[in-house]
Amino acid sequence: MDSWSLGTVQWFNSEKGFGFIEDEHVARPVFVDYRCIDMPGFKTLASGQRVAYRYRRTRSGPEAIHVRPLATTGALLDVTAQRSPGEAASAASAHQPRGQHQVEAMQ
Repeated sequence: MDSWSLGTVQWFNSEKGFGFIEDEHVARPVFVDYRCIDMPGFKTLASGQRVAYRYRRTRSGPEAIHVRPLATTGALLDVTAQRSPGEAASAASAHQPRGQHQVEAMQ
């Protein structure tokens, strides 16, 4: 799906790295793996946390492909204007001439 959905984390097991999101517009809980969480550092979610996410339908049910935690103050973020690190890298590499690589300086 190309549009963003809003949901609430049903539960998330940080040790195993997965959990489920509830969304009143999706019939079944949406599976979420830690690798799909767009945040720096340790990727985890808390039960009851509000998230914006994109998902795809699979044989085993809906699966999140991008998850962005929302501000705890209740303010909605403009998630459509932000790119995840993976999306930004894909966009940058798409514009690089073949054979050239972008190198970041380490500080």
